[in-house]
Amino acid sequence: VGRLWSRDAARTRAALEPWVADSSLWIRRAAIISQLRKQFARDADFLFAACLRCADERDFFMRKAIGWALRECARRDPAAVRAFLDLHGAKLSPLSRKEAERAFAPASEG
Repeated sequence: VGRLWSRDAARTRAALEPWVADSSLWIRRAAIISQLRKQFARDADFLFAACLRCADERDFFMRKAIGWALRECARRDPAAVRAFLDLHGAKLSPLSRKEAERAFAPASEG
């Protein structure tokens, strides 16, 4: 799915919109993490909207995926992710927030 973002972001977004509300956890999760690889084009607005739509997920894998996707997005656009977390972070699970905020933690020495 990630390669499709690079080829035609508008069509990919349109195709993935229904995935965010799919009955299958794994399809919803695929929509959230579809932009993870750094070489793929990213649509932060899609990601933020998908994270909000899935914010009440109780499944560990979904909560982890939300945080992971936000953390990866922050590597390219930290200001946008910080603004998203400041505005909507309370709606996310503690796990999702913790994973996302790892992008802003100082690198550990070791």
